[in-house]
Amino acid sequence: LFRQTADRTYLTYAQRLADFLRQQVVLDEQAGTYWQEEGRIMWGLAHGSAGIAYFLLALYSQTHDQALKELLLRVNAALSNAAVPTAHGRGLSWRKDAVDKDAPWTHWCHGASGIGTYLLPAAGILQDPGLEDVAVKAAHAVRLSTGMNLACQCHGLSGNGEYLLQVSRAVKLPEITQAVHQTVRKLYAFRLPIEGVPAFVWNNEAMEPDPDYMTGYCGIYGFLLRFCDATLPRPLFFELEDTMLLQQRWDMIDSAFPVLRGDTLSRGAF
Repeated sequence: LFRQTADRTYLTYAQRLADFLRQQVVLDEQAGTYWQEEGRIMWGLAHGSAGIAYFLLALYSQTHDQALKELLLRVNAALSNAAVPTAHGRGLSWRKDAVDKDAPWTHWCHGASGIGTYLLPAAGILQDPGLEDVAVKAAHAVRLSTGMNLACQCHGLSGNGEYLLQVSRAVKLPEITQAVHQTVRKLYAFRLPIEGVPAFVWNNEAMEPDPDYMTGYCGIYGFLLRFCDATLPRPLFFELEDTMLLQQRWDMIDSAFPVLRGDTLSRGAF
């Protein structure tokens, strides 16, 4: 809301929430920096550290609070250390939590496509090439993962496709672009028939047609629309081009007017 309205009331609310989250963070010499959910160390975008860090990154992009940056760098290190090599070392993904021993998911909710969704813009905003390497390896984990029979955003093909699409437009790797097209072809093949005719409807995990955004076919529509039109934003997420432009603007302002450093009111106008 602050980014859209420049109303500092919303920025104040966001900073209060960030202060609360900073109070809850765990600094662990072994596992690194993380937040817990009911005693579990979880990494994912939906239920873990990556999702919390995504909000803090959004706030940092507006305030450039150095203490916030230091926290994000610590969280990024913990996420990178928790990554599990996949596809004979060509990819990186994550397990649900620190004690999980199952094969790592590539899904949006817990795995590579979700955590990568945070890491890629974080690499741009924080100017961290190493973090971008991790984000790209997350895309390769998605690209080289085994097939799945769910199509939804949360833990299905369209959520994986969203991240592949994001990386393909940011990094321009032909194999990632090819994987996006392959994901679209799979979604097209998995459509359900209505009165004997294939339609643009898909099952949820209960094997029933469902219009829900995260677990149903409305989220699939969103991915397909963004596949066809690069100007369409992904709801609730950064567009990488926006964050890079924002960073360029602040670099110009900081070099011209060093006195504005840390002035959140002035920065809110941008």
